[in-house]
Amino acid sequence: MEFTIGCLSDPKDYANMETAIANFTHADDSFMVTKNLSCRHPGVVIAKTKDQLKHFQAEVLNLTTATPFVPRFLAIKPELLASITQEHLTTFSDILPCDSFKELCQKIVCRLQRTHAVKQCINQSKYSYFVHGISDAWQKTLFELTEAALFSSSPILITGANGTGKELAAQWINDVSLQAPPPSSSSTSTSAKTLTTVDCTGLSKELMGSELFGHAKGAFTGAHYNREGALDLANNGTLFLDEIGEMDIPLQAGLLRVLQEGTYKPVGSNTWKRSNFRLISATNRNLFEQQKTGQFRQDLYYRLSGWECKLPSLQERLADIVPLARLFIENATKKKITLDSCVESFLLTREYPGNIRELKHLCERIANRFVGGERITLADIPCSDLKDFFNPEHNQLLQLDNLVEMAVFSGINLKALQQRVNDTAKAVAIKHYDGNLKAAAKILGVHERTLQLHKARSKSDMASNNAC
Repeated sequence: MEFTIGCLSDPKDYANMETAIANFTHADDSFMVTKNLSCRHPGVVIAKTKDQLKHFQAEVLNLTTATPFVPRFLAIKPELLASITQEHLTTFSDILPCDSFKELCQKIVCRLQRTHAVKQCINQSKYSYFVHGISDAWQKTLFELTEAALFSSSPILITGANGTGKELAAQWINDVSLQAPPPSSSSTSTSAKTLTTVDCTGLSKELMGSELFGHAKGAFTGAHYNREGALDLANNGTLFLDEIGEMDIPLQAGLLRVLQEGTYKPVGSNTWKRSNFRLISATNRNLFEQQKTGQFRQDLYYRLSGWECKLPSLQERLADIVPLARLFIENATKKKITLDSCVESFLLTREYPGNIRELKHLCERIANRFVGGERITLADIPCSDLKDFFNPEHNQLLQLDNLVEMAVFSGINLKALQQRVNDTAKAVAIKHYDGNLKAAAKILGVHERTLQLHKARSKSDMASNNAC
């Protein structure tokens, strides 16, 4: 395992860190310590004074930007915690207040080992559809979801719009929990074994109680026998309550008792039963707002959200659209394919109010129309799905919006973005009119002199690059 060090403090900290790491770690988790910050490896920046925290160099910040699988640590003295800013919290994955190098090294090793365990768990996943994605939004979500499943037994609340994969996320948590270490002897939780699902949208108020708690024979008309409920089936396993925001208030009270005390009574029975399970809930509603207005029990909300994860919409995962589409089509056609550039443009400019589910259904329609070969072209897309693609204004402006969104959230500031668009538009117009600056200026709505200056500056920049 390799990680890098960037010290804003005493240069001797390099040697101290190398020595401390070597003394602390065992042979099977040794570290290669380098002094140059690298974007490819986890890194630590050490700062010992307020001035060092305040005067970060821009290049250090750029090189230490954290990603879920390449963590960045900021090591400081505990008394400097009050000097931490939002910029530090955004740049680093962990702020490590430590009094000694030994303590710091212990924390770093533990954090890296956890990151490795999460990454290994994801790499071994059989859920290629669920874990597939390269966007920052999805990588962050997947890491947090896996970490919560692997290293905790707390209730998890999954939120997000319809079609973002909440049910598959619940299945993922359950399966990851099987790989989790056994709980401590002081814990009353157990590792997940089975997943019992209750869809709260498809049940009436009358049936919901029986579905959750079961019922005794004769409890109501038609109850001809004793019936086990979801709580019985989920004992020593995982209970998944899908769309829990639809649950009636009286039933919320009964569920709260189960979560607090682990006991419940089947409908029509006087016998208390016990159930021990991990709870996963999902909803497309904003339960935080609903509990403030009394539409959802506040005490239950905080019981459900021991850990809360919001699944990003597909609009927040633009970089994942083409890779996911390729995966869906390959799964449907049972063969390796490539996507024509026009098909990629179609996929990227289309809106997906139904999120991943809508993209998957679209790809299934494309696969059904596909007649063979190795390349998907526009001819393989149903005409009903192409109806807006050839509208130039819709297509081009939506694609531009998507590209600007990707640029903004990749860290490009407004000034740099404006300059790039400005230069690109000038270059494209000049090329299209074969160097005719007058015609290019007319189409852009600028003075010809503006393009003359642009052309001269481009030649100067090119000469400077060649000289280098």
